[in-house]
Amino acid sequence: MAENLSTLDLIHKAAKEEFLQKGFLKASLRNIVKNAGVTTGAFYGYYASKEELFKSLVYTTYNTVLDFYKNALFEFENLPLEKQPQRMGKSGRECMEKMIYCFCGHKDEMH
Repeated sequence: MAENLSTLDLIHKAAKEEFLQKGFLKASLRNIVKNAGVTTGAFYGYYASKEELFKSLVYTTYNTVLDFYKNALFEFENLPLEKQPQRMGKSGRECMEKMIYCFCGHKDEMH
């Protein structure tokens, strides 16, 4: 049974494959459109550029990881100065664990 994907889903699927195989810099918008089986006009109906497309694919995961870091930093900075040295290792470890779990659950986006 064939997949019944929307135009946007086709673009995302082709883009993920292209970015994973070639990396962002070498990924070709022309190949993405071709492999998605859509027109360039259809692509531009959703995105203004390759950069915008890439951002849409990784934005949520990127921001989740960044939020883990920011929250850990904020919590650490708000500890009394005398407690910071004893809490430093545990704070860093807890933040890193959250980030690693996120990386593992979103391997393609983090690649």
